[in-house]
Amino acid sequence: MIEIYNECVFLESLINILYSEEKWIKVHSAEFLLSTNTACGDVFNEFKNQELLFNNEEEYRIGIWRVLYKVSSKRSEKQKYLLKILEAFFSGIDKIHALETLSKLKVAVSNYSSSFREEILNMKEHNNYYIYGLWNLYFTNDIDRYVVLNRLFNVLMDHQQLTVNKILVSYIFRFIDVPKEFYNKLLLIDYKTWEPNLKLQYISTLLTLAEIDQNNSLLIKDLLKLQNENNYLETAILAISTTRGENINQLMKQYYKVLSDKNSANYNADFHATADYAMIKFLKWS
Repeated sequence: MIEIYNECVFLESLINILYSEEKWIKVHSAEFLLSTNTACGDVFNEFKNQELLFNNEEEYRIGIWRVLYKVSSKRSEKQKYLLKILEAFFSGIDKIHALETLSKLKVAVSNYSSSFREEILNMKEHNNYYIYGLWNLYFTNDIDRYVVLNRLFNVLMDHQQLTVNKILVSYIFRFIDVPKEFYNKLLLIDYKTWEPNLKLQYISTLLTLAEIDQNNSLLIKDLLKLQNENNYLETAILAISTTRGENINQLMKQYYKVLSDKNSANYNADFHATADYAMIKFLKWS
Protein backbone atom coordinates (compact mmCIF):
# COMPACT_ATOMS: atom_id res chain seq x y z
CA MET A 1 0.00 0.00 0.00
CA ILE A 2 2.90 2.32 0.70
CA GLU A 3 5.65 0.75 -1.39
CA ILE A 4 5.81 3.93 -3.47
CA TYR A 5 6.36 6.97 -1.30
CA ASN A 6 4.29 9.57 -3.11
CA GLU A 7 2.93 12.60 -1.28
CA CYS A 8 0.03 12.80 -3.73
CA VAL A 9 -1.27 9.43 -2.53
CA PHE A 10 -1.57 10.66 1.04
CA LEU A 11 -3.04 14.02 0.04
CA GLU A 12 -5.66 12.27 -2.07
CA SER A 13 -6.48 10.03 0.87
CA LEU A 14 -6.94 13.06 3.13
CA ILE A 15 -9.25 14.69 0.59
CA ASN A 16 -11.32 11.49 0.42
CA ILE A 17 -11.61 11.44 4.21
CA LEU A 18 -12.58 15.12 4.20
CA TYR A 19 -15.57 14.38 1.98
CA SER A 20 -16.56 10.94 3.24
CA GLU A 21 -16.33 11.29 7.02
CA GLU A 22 -18.24 13.39 9.53
CA LYS A 23 -17.77 15.86 12.35
CA TRP A 24 -14.37 15.89 14.08
CA ILE A 25 -12.79 13.45 11.63
CA LYS A 26 -13.70 15.94 8.90
CA VAL A 27 -12.19 18.76 11.00
CA HIS A 28 -8.93 16.91 11.56
CA SER A 29 -8.52 15.91 7.91
CA ALA A 30 -9.21 19.53 6.89
CA GLU A 31 -6.58 20.83 9.29
CA PHE A 32 -4.04 18.33 8.04
CA LEU A 33 -4.69 19.50 4.48
CA LEU A 34 -4.40 23.15 5.48
CA SER A 35 -1.09 22.38 7.21
CA THR A 36 0.21 21.26 3.82
CA ASN A 37 -1.41 24.23 2.04
CA THR A 38 -3.37 21.79 -0.09
CA ALA A 39 -7.01 21.63 -1.27
CA CYS A 40 -7.88 24.93 0.44
CA GLY A 41 -10.81 25.40 -1.92
CA ASP A 42 -12.20 21.97 -1.09
CA VAL A 43 -11.84 22.65 2.63
CA PHE A 44 -13.51 26.07 2.37
CA ASN A 45 -16.49 24.81 0.37
CA GLU A 46 -17.00 21.72 2.50
CA PHE A 47 -16.95 23.69 5.73
CA LYS A 48 -19.23 26.42 4.46
CA ASN A 49 -21.68 23.57 3.91
CA GLN A 50 -20.98 22.25 7.39
CA GLU A 51 -21.65 25.69 8.79
CA LEU A 52 -25.09 25.73 7.17
CA LEU A 53 -25.92 22.32 8.60
CA PHE A 54 -24.38 22.46 12.07
CA ASN A 55 -23.87 26.09 13.03
CA ASN A 56 -25.90 25.59 16.22
CA GLU A 57 -24.49 22.22 17.26
CA GLU A 58 -22.47 22.62 20.44
CA GLU A 59 -18.83 21.52 20.39
CA TYR A 60 -18.70 20.64 16.69
CA ARG A 61 -19.49 24.22 15.64
CA ILE A 62 -16.22 25.28 17.32
CA GLY A 63 -14.35 22.94 14.99
CA ILE A 64 -16.22 24.34 11.99
CA TRP A 65 -15.37 27.92 12.93
CA ARG A 66 -11.74 26.98 13.60
CA VAL A 67 -11.33 25.51 10.13
CA LEU A 68 -13.11 28.45 8.47
CA TYR A 69 -10.93 30.90 10.40
CA LYS A 70 -7.83 29.10 9.15
CA VAL A 71 -8.91 28.74 5.54
CA SER A 72 -10.52 32.15 5.02
CA SER A 73 -8.34 34.51 3.02
CA LYS A 74 -10.33 37.67 3.79
CA ARG A 75 -9.57 39.45 7.04
CA SER A 76 -13.25 40.23 7.56
CA GLU A 77 -14.11 36.53 7.27
CA LYS A 78 -11.42 35.56 9.77
CA GLN A 79 -12.69 38.20 12.19
CA LYS A 80 -16.24 36.88 11.85
CA TYR A 81 -15.27 33.37 12.90
CA LEU A 82 -12.93 34.57 15.61
CA LEU A 83 -15.76 36.56 17.17
CA LYS A 84 -18.00 33.48 17.08
CA ILE A 85 -15.38 31.46 18.96
CA LEU A 86 -14.83 34.25 21.49
CA GLU A 87 -18.58 34.57 22.03
CA ALA A 88 -18.81 30.84 22.73
CA PHE A 89 -15.99 31.17 25.25
CA PHE A 90 -17.37 34.17 27.11
CA SER A 91 -20.95 32.87 27.11
CA GLY A 92 -19.86 29.71 28.90
CA ILE A 93 -21.27 27.45 26.21
CA ASP A 94 -18.49 25.34 24.71
CA LYS A 95 -16.08 27.20 27.01
CA ILE A 96 -13.37 24.53 27.13
CA HIS A 97 -13.60 23.73 23.41
CA ALA A 98 -13.47 27.44 22.56
CA LEU A 99 -10.45 27.99 24.83
CA GLU A 100 -8.61 25.06 23.26
CA THR A 101 -9.35 26.42 19.79
CA LEU A 102 -8.25 29.94 20.67
CA SER A 103 -5.00 28.47 21.99
CA LYS A 104 -4.46 26.44 18.83
CA LEU A 105 -5.03 29.62 16.83
CA LYS A 106 -2.60 31.47 19.14
CA VAL A 107 -5.24 34.06 19.95
CA ALA A 108 -4.75 35.40 23.48
CA VAL A 109 -7.98 35.75 25.45
CA SER A 110 -6.22 38.47 27.47
CA ASN A 111 -6.49 40.72 24.44
CA TYR A 112 -10.27 40.62 24.91
CA SER A 113 -10.55 40.28 28.69
CA SER A 114 -8.59 42.26 31.27
CA SER A 115 -9.38 39.73 34.00
CA PHE A 116 -8.45 36.47 32.25
CA ARG A 117 -4.76 36.51 33.20
CA GLU A 118 -5.42 36.98 36.90
CA GLU A 119 -8.26 34.46 36.79
CA ILE A 120 -5.95 31.73 35.52
CA LEU A 121 -2.86 32.60 37.54
CA ASN A 122 -4.86 32.78 40.79
CA MET A 123 -6.78 29.55 40.34
CA LYS A 124 -6.54 27.23 43.33
CA GLU A 125 -7.80 24.15 41.48
CA HIS A 126 -5.41 23.09 38.76
CA ASN A 127 -7.96 21.41 36.51
CA ASN A 128 -8.20 21.22 32.72
CA TYR A 129 -9.54 24.79 32.49
CA TYR A 130 -6.45 26.01 34.35
CA ILE A 131 -4.18 24.03 32.01
CA TYR A 132 -5.89 25.28 28.84
CA GLY A 133 -5.78 28.76 30.33
CA LEU A 134 -2.01 28.55 30.83
CA TRP A 135 -1.63 27.41 27.23
CA ASN A 136 -3.57 30.45 26.09
CA LEU A 137 -1.61 32.81 28.34
CA TYR A 138 1.56 31.73 26.56
CA PHE A 139 0.45 33.85 23.60
CA THR A 140 -0.10 37.00 25.68
CA ASN A 141 2.44 39.54 24.49
CA ASP A 142 3.53 41.00 27.81
CA ILE A 143 3.74 37.82 29.89
CA ASP A 144 6.92 36.06 30.97
CA ARG A 145 6.56 32.82 29.03
CA TYR A 146 8.69 30.97 31.56
CA VAL A 147 5.98 31.63 34.14
CA VAL A 148 3.61 29.66 31.92
CA LEU A 149 6.12 26.94 31.05
CA ASN A 150 7.09 26.39 34.67
CA ARG A 151 3.48 26.19 35.79
CA LEU A 152 2.77 23.58 33.12
CA PHE A 153 5.92 21.76 34.22
CA ASN A 154 4.67 21.79 37.83
CA VAL A 155 1.39 20.18 36.79
CA LEU A 156 3.36 17.47 35.02
CA MET A 157 5.47 16.78 38.11
CA ASP A 158 2.66 17.02 40.70
CA HIS A 159 2.21 13.57 42.26
CA GLN A 160 -1.34 14.49 43.29
CA GLN A 161 -2.36 15.55 39.79
CA LEU A 162 -4.66 13.43 37.60
CA THR A 163 -2.94 11.46 34.85
CA VAL A 164 -5.39 12.83 32.28
CA ASN A 165 -4.25 16.36 33.10
CA LYS A 166 -0.58 15.37 32.83
CA ILE A 167 -1.33 13.89 29.41
CA LEU A 168 -3.00 17.18 28.47
CA VAL A 169 0.15 19.10 29.46
CA SER A 170 2.27 16.73 27.39
CA TYR A 171 -0.02 17.35 24.42
CA ILE A 172 0.06 21.14 24.86
CA PHE A 173 3.86 21.28 24.75
CA ARG A 174 3.65 20.12 21.11
CA PHE A 175 1.89 23.38 20.19
CA ILE A 176 4.32 25.72 21.94
CA ASP A 177 7.67 26.98 20.70
CA VAL A 178 9.54 25.45 23.61
CA PRO A 179 12.97 27.07 24.15
CA LYS A 180 15.91 24.71 23.84
CA GLU A 181 16.93 25.08 27.48
CA PHE A 182 13.41 24.21 28.62
CA TYR A 183 13.33 21.22 26.26
CA ASN A 184 16.57 20.03 27.83
CA LYS A 185 14.82 20.29 31.20
CA LEU A 186 12.01 18.09 29.88
CA LEU A 187 14.57 15.54 28.66
CA LEU A 188 15.96 15.20 32.19
CA ILE A 189 12.65 14.03 33.66
CA ASP A 190 12.75 10.40 34.75
CA TYR A 191 9.51 9.12 33.23
CA LYS A 192 10.34 5.42 33.61
CA THR A 193 7.93 4.88 36.52
CA TRP A 194 5.03 6.81 34.99
CA GLU A 195 1.83 5.13 33.89
CA PRO A 196 2.21 3.68 30.39
CA ASN A 197 -0.44 5.91 28.75
CA LEU A 198 1.24 9.04 30.13
CA LYS A 199 4.67 7.74 29.21
CA LEU A 200 3.52 7.15 25.62
CA GLN A 201 2.27 10.71 25.24
CA TYR A 202 5.28 12.25 26.95
CA ILE A 203 7.87 10.39 24.89
CA SER A 204 5.91 11.31 21.76
CA THR A 205 6.07 14.95 22.81
CA LEU A 206 9.84 14.77 23.33
CA LEU A 207 10.22 13.28 19.84
CA THR A 208 7.89 15.88 18.31
CA LEU A 209 9.92 18.72 19.81
CA ALA A 210 13.31 17.22 19.00
CA GLU A 211 15.59 18.78 16.43
CA ILE A 212 15.72 16.93 13.12
CA ASP A 213 19.36 15.84 13.56
CA GLN A 214 19.04 14.92 17.22
CA ASN A 215 19.98 11.41 18.31
CA ASN A 216 16.67 9.99 19.51
CA SER A 217 17.68 6.33 19.77
CA LEU A 218 16.93 6.08 23.51
CA LEU A 219 13.55 7.77 23.12
CA ILE A 220 12.66 5.48 20.21
CA LYS A 221 13.72 2.47 22.27
CA ASP A 222 11.44 3.53 25.13
CA LEU A 223 8.62 4.28 22.69
CA LEU A 224 8.81 0.80 21.19
CA LYS A 225 8.35 -0.74 24.64
CA LEU A 226 4.83 0.72 24.66
CA GLN A 227 3.56 -0.94 21.49
CA ASN A 228 0.78 -2.74 23.34
CA GLU A 229 -0.73 0.46 24.70
CA ASN A 230 -4.04 1.82 23.43
CA ASN A 231 -3.59 4.56 20.83
CA TYR A 232 0.03 3.54 20.30
CA LEU A 233 0.08 3.41 16.49
CA GLU A 234 -1.62 6.73 15.74
CA THR A 235 0.46 8.45 18.43
CA ALA A 236 3.77 6.89 17.48
CA ILE A 237 3.55 7.39 13.71
CA LEU A 238 3.14 11.14 14.16
CA ALA A 239 5.85 11.30 16.81
CA ILE A 240 8.51 9.62 14.66
CA SER A 241 7.52 11.34 11.40
CA THR A 242 10.26 13.97 11.76
CA THR A 243 12.78 11.56 13.28
CA ARG A 244 15.69 9.93 11.55
CA GLY A 245 17.41 6.78 12.64
CA GLU A 246 17.71 3.05 12.25
CA ASN A 247 14.47 1.33 11.22
CA ILE A 248 12.37 4.55 11.18
CA ASN A 249 11.54 4.08 7.52
CA GLN A 250 10.36 0.53 8.19
CA LEU A 251 8.33 1.57 11.22
CA MET A 252 6.56 4.29 9.27
CA LYS A 253 5.69 1.82 6.53
CA GLN A 254 4.52 -0.79 9.05
CA TYR A 255 2.37 1.60 11.10
CA TYR A 256 0.80 3.20 8.03
CA LYS A 257 -0.17 -0.16 6.59
CA VAL A 258 -2.11 -1.04 9.74
CA LEU A 259 -3.74 2.36 10.24
CA SER A 260 -4.86 2.67 6.61
CA ASP A 261 -6.32 -0.85 6.33
CA LYS A 262 -10.01 -0.22 5.70
CA ASN A 263 -10.73 -3.95 5.85
CA SER A 264 -9.58 -4.20 9.44
CA ALA A 265 -12.19 -4.52 12.19
CA ASN A 266 -10.22 -1.86 14.07
CA TYR A 267 -10.12 0.65 11.21
CA ASN A 268 -10.55 4.26 12.32
CA ALA A 269 -10.74 7.00 9.69
CA ASP A 270 -9.44 9.61 12.15
CA PHE A 271 -6.31 7.53 12.73
CA HIS A 272 -6.00 6.99 8.98
CA ALA A 273 -5.99 10.75 8.45
CA THR A 274 -3.32 11.10 11.13
CA ALA A 275 -1.23 8.47 9.37
CA ASP A 276 -1.62 10.26 6.02
CA TYR A 277 -0.40 13.50 7.56
CA ALA A 278 2.47 11.73 9.31
CA MET A 279 3.62 10.25 6.01
CA ILE A 280 3.51 13.66 4.34
CA LYS A 281 5.69 15.07 7.13
CA PHE A 282 8.03 12.12 6.89
CA LEU A 283 8.49 12.54 3.14
CA LYS A 284 9.10 16.24 3.58
CA TRP A 285 12.05 15.62 5.88
CA SER A 286 13.42 12.54 4.13
